[in-house]
Amino acid sequence: MRVIDMMSGSGTNVVKTIEYQHGLAAKRGKSPYEVVAIFTDNKGSKAQQLAENFSLPWECDDITDFYAGRGHPNKRDLSLRPAYFERVIRKLEQYKPDAIVLGGFMSVVTEPFLSWCLGVNVHPADLSIAGNNGPKYTGDNAVLNQILAGETELRSSTHIVRERVDQGEVLMVSEPLAVDLERAAEELFIEGKMRIDERAIGLGFLRKPQHSYMAIMVAGRHQDWLKQKGDWAVLPQTVEWIADGRFALGPDGVYVDGLWTPNGYRL
Repeated sequence: MRVIDMMSGSGTNVVKTIEYQHGLAAKRGKSPYEVVAIFTDNKGSKAQQLAENFSLPWECDDITDFYAGRGHPNKRDLSLRPAYFERVIRKLEQYKPDAIVLGGFMSVVTEPFLSWCLGVNVHPADLSIAGNNGPKYTGDNAVLNQILAGETELRSSTHIVRERVDQGEVLMVSEPLAVDLERAAEELFIEGKMRIDERAIGLGFLRKPQHSYMAIMVAGRHQDWLKQKGDWAVLPQTVEWIADGRFALGPDGVYVDGLWTPNGYRL
């Protein structure tokens, strides 16, 4: 299975999918998938460095420049997104991908890209937890929202990329990471990023509007931990299982090894 990794920043998830591929090749004689290129929507990302490290081709189409060239100060206007992704497809079709893996790709994906190739994303929440209109914890602030809601555990999920952000079919859910406010605050205090006794950092404290900055920092620390325990576990394995044909889609959702698994395979 030919895979293109897409990224916007440091690309740590991209690194893990490539390293996992090499590990499978060493263990099985041949990996069932191969990362054939890296794409970034951010000219300031580490895509070129990673591509050179792994001897891979890479492509860049900076989305901020794309929008600026059309008189937009940011990329919020999704009506321009199809034109952007038409350009991206023209850059990537030469690699003949079977799947696209979003490893920290921070732009909303729209048509015609969605119909062009299977897309898989990793998200820092258990997407099987239902809200009023789909998964409860979606979007960029998912970890912060979970912590402020009083969730005691965090998980990462992989899912198929669909038009509604973070609401595609769930494929795999990681083992839990315990929410530990005191540990997060202690680490931030030691690093000089938080000037308050960690024992004072409780949920009630973080929920106060005047402490929103500290809540964001605590959530960021949890997201760093979750990336290691969650993202790096489920994303590469999901790609492997797709390549091995262990996932299937039916009218009622996801099947794993022929068994209906509507909430994703849980590690």
